[in-house]
Amino acid sequence: MFQGNDYTKAMLNYHRSASLTFVGNLMEALNCALEAKELFAEQLNIKRLAYILFQMAIIYDHRKEFSKSEVLNLRCIKLFSDLNMNDAVNGSYNNLIWSYICSFQFEKIINIKEEVLKNTNNDIRILFYISYTYYKLKNLKEAKKYIKEAKKNVSLLEDVYFIDMINAFYILLFGSSYQRKEKYLLKAYKTAKRIETVEVCIFVLEILKDFYKEHNEYIKCIECFESMMEFYKNVK
Repeated sequence: MFQGNDYTKAMLNYHRSASLTFVGNLMEALNCALEAKELFAEQLNIKRLAYILFQMAIIYDHRKEFSKSEVLNLRCIKLFSDLNMNDAVNGSYNNLIWSYICSFQFEKIINIKEEVLKNTNNDIRILFYISYTYYKLKNLKEAKKYIKEAKKNVSLLEDVYFIDMINAFYILLFGSSYQRKEKYLLKAYKTAKRIETVEVCIFVLEILKDFYKEHNEYIKCIECFESMMEFYKNVK
């Protein structure tokens, strides 16, 4: 339906943007995305336009421009909903909630949690994020409630990081030995490092740091903090 040089150019910029984002070249990735966005808009290709906005939201998250990411994620949710693309709707809600977590806007998550859970059919990753949100707000009763729901269906996930993270967080909240909690958290951190996502590594280190601080393991706590600082240096 969409033939010609402009469509080809738009698709090349779209895929190039994704590749550049993966390797951390965010400025060039954004420029490619903006060019693809203009071309898809001119072609009235709503589906591809939604996908490139989704990609731009990811870039803005990496750049710590969370207000811009929020606007785009909300727009993506509307576009993907209109197109009846349920998996993409789930992805946009995940992006939105992750953006709120990275920007410490936990109250925003609580305010929309019922809407999100309803529209994502209790997405397992969303359940984990809500549990983590309550954990940060020091509401352990609600944190346990949502991680328990996530844990029930964790075997349905294919993402190894989320499997390891949900299992670790469940162990952390429901009580076990210090050694077992540390083992599961370190396993999640090892997985995060393997997928080479800076923000995810920082996220797990934050949980580890709090864990060590709670158990007066101050040397390990400082080591986590130092590792976090090293990762922050790589955020462009």
